[in-house]
Amino acid sequence: MADFAPQQSVTLADIEITWLPDGGGRGDPLALYPGSDPTGWSLYRKWLDAEGLGLAGVGAFAIRMPGQLVLVDAGLGPLRPDLAGIDRLDGGHLPASLEAAGIAPDAVTDLFFTHLHADSAGGALAADGASLAFPNARHLVHTAEWDHWQAREEPAGPGTALLTALAPGIQRVAEGDRIAPSLRVVDAFGHTPGHAMLMLEPGGEERLCFLGDLLFGPQQIEQPTWSVASDGDPDAARACRDGLYPELVRHGTSVAAGRFPGTPFGQIRGLGYGRMWLPRPPAR
Repeated sequence: MADFAPQQSVTLADIEITWLPDGGGRGDPLALYPGSDPTGWSLYRKWLDAEGLGLAGVGAFAIRMPGQLVLVDAGLGPLRPDLAGIDRLDGGHLPASLEAAGIAPDAVTDLFFTHLHADSAGGALAADGASLAFPNARHLVHTAEWDHWQAREEPAGPGTALLTALAPGIQRVAEGDRIAPSLRVVDAFGHTPGHAMLMLEPGGEERLCFLGDLLFGPQQIEQPTWSVASDGDPDAARACRDGLYPELVRHGTSVAAGRFPGTPFGQIRGLGYGRMWLPRPPAR
C-alpha cells in the first residue's frame, strides 16, 4: 500500500534536487478522480493507502545550484483550505523538512509557484499569517495565474492574506522565461488558468521537469481520462497533458511529481500505444 513520499534527493549534473514534504491530503479515490471507476481502481490499488484512500502529497522541491537556492512551490503552510476530493488534510511540516535538509528560510533566493492553490502556495506565508516565510526570496508566478486570482475568491485559492503579502514584490513570468540559466518556464494551463512548470536543463541530454499539478498520481499516466477534482478546466488540463507528453517521454527527461506517493522522482515512458511510470531511486 502507498503512503506520502518521504524527504529524498536526486542529483542532475552537479545540481541537487530535494523533495521537502509538508504533509498531504487523503480522500475517496472516486471523488478525487471524478473520471475514475471502481473497476479501474482495482488495477491501481498499489497507489492507494491502507484504507483504500487516494493520496495527494504536499510540499516543495529545493534546487541547489551555484549562486541560487530555488524552491518550487511551498506546500500548505498555515492555510487550511477546502480542497475538492480531499477529506483529510495535514500540512505545516515544511519548516522541519527545510531544517532536516540544512536549508535556512533566509537562504532561499527564489520561490517559483507552479500555481496559487493554497496547498501549493500557502507555505510562503509565515506563521504569523501576514508576512512571508522566505524574506530574501524573489517570488515568481505566471502572469496569467497572478491575474486570475486578483478577481476571484475560491475555497482552494490563496486567500487575501497571502495575496496581500505577495503583492508588493511579486514577479511575473511567462513561457520561455528563465529564473536561472538552467531553469525554464513552461506553460501548462488547465489545472488553473496560469499553471506552469519548470524545466531544469543543466546541459547535455539529461533534464528534469517539475510537473506541479499537471499529474496527481501515476495512474493518470495510464488513464488519460481520469481528471482530478481540483482541475479548474478538466478538458483543458487533459489537452495540456496530452500535448506535453511528447516532451515528458523524451530520452533523458525525468520528472518531479510532488503529488505522487512513494517517490516524486521518476520517468514517464512510452509503451506501445500507452505510457507508464518508472520511479527513480533516490540518491538518499
